[in-house]
Amino acid sequence: MLDFLNIKFEIFGLDIADNRIKAAKIEKKGKEAFLTGYGKREIEREMVNKGRIKNEELLSIEIKRLFEELSPGTRYVSVCLPEEKSFLQIMEMPVMSKKELEKAIRYEAENYVPLPTDDLYLDFKIISENEESENFRVLMVALPKKIVDLYLSCIKKSGLIPAMLEIDSMAIARAIMDEKDNENTLIIDFGKTRTGLVIFSEGVVKFVSSADISSDRLTKRIAEKKGISLSDAEAFKIKNGIEKEEALEIMKPLLEETLKVIEKHLDYYNYRGFIPSSKQEKEKLKKVVICGGGANLKGFSQYLSENLNIPVAKGNPFINFSKGNNDISVEEALSYSTAFGLALRNLKKYKE
Repeated sequence: MLDFLNIKFEIFGLDIADNRIKAAKIEKKGKEAFLTGYGKREIEREMVNKGRIKNEELLSIEIKRLFEELSPGTRYVSVCLPEEKSFLQIMEMPVMSKKELEKAIRYEAENYVPLPTDDLYLDFKIISENEESENFRVLMVALPKKIVDLYLSCIKKSGLIPAMLEIDSMAIARAIMDEKDNENTLIIDFGKTRTGLVIFSEGVVKFVSSADISSDRLTKRIAEKKGISLSDAEAFKIKNGIEKEEALEIMKPLLEETLKVIEKHLDYYNYRGFIPSSKQEKEKLKKVVICGGGANLKGFSQYLSENLNIPVAKGNPFINFSKGNNDISVEEALSYSTAFGLALRNLKKYKE
C-alpha cells in the first residue's frame, strides 16, 4: 500500500515472519513474468514475535546474509508488514475529490482505530460506488508508525532500500488469485506459526484476521499424543496428513477448531454489512483457497470442503508467473506466496 519511490526498478519481495525470512524476485520478459531468484533463512524466535521486531540488529544481519547468498543485483525491496498489527476498514464516503477524501478518511479513522491518527500511517483505495447510496466504498488500511518505522530502520541497516510496504494478506492475494477471477474468495494462509484469513472480493482485500492455529501446533500435538520427538512428529504428519485414521483422530480437535474459525469469518462477511443488501446472495463468498506450507497437509482441502459445504482448493503459486528454470515444486512454492506477491507488486501488469 505504501510506495516510497515512484519509479520503475528491479525489486525483491521480502517476507519477514516470526521464524524465518524469505525473498523472491520476479522479472517481466516481454509479456511474461518469470521467477528469477528465491531463498530463505531460518531465524531465532526472539528476533520477531507476532509481527513485532524485537531484535533489530540481529534481524538486519540475517536479512543481509540472505541477500548476500542470493546476489539479486538490486538493493530495492518490497517488504511485508504484519497484518496482525494492521487495521482494515471498509467505509462509506460521499463522492468527493481525492484530496478531500484523504482528509475525511483521516478524520473517520478515529472511529475505527484505537490509536491517535498522528501515530498511524494511513492509506486507502476506492473499491466501488455503492449503487444504493451513491457513495464511495473505500478500503482504509492503518498501521502504527512505531511498527512500520522499525521495519524501515531494519531494512536500511541491512543495506537495502525499502521501495514499497504492504500487509502480507495483500501480497498473498496478488500471488495466488488469477487477476481475471472475480469470485468472492476466502484465502487461508495456513502457516508454520499462525493462520491468516483473507477475504478477497471485487479485486481487493476487504477483511483480514489471524488465528492461533498453525502447522506447528499440529506437529506438537502429534508429538505429545504419540510420545515422539518433534522431528519424528513432523515426518509422521507429512507422510500421513489426515488421510490416515490414526493421524485424523490425533489432529481432530485442532481441525475442528480451525473449522470454527473459518465458519465464523464466512458468516461475518456474508451477513454483517460488508455486502449491500441488494447484492447479498450474489456476493456471498463462493470458494476457499488455501496456501502457506500447511496447505500441503494431505487431505486438508478435502476435509475443509466436506465440512464447510463450499469448494476448497489448494492455491496455484504459479498462476500469475512462470517458475522459469528454477527447481521449485508447487508444494514449496506455496510457502513463498507472500514473497511472490511482494515481488509482483512492481510489475506494471500487477500494479494497483
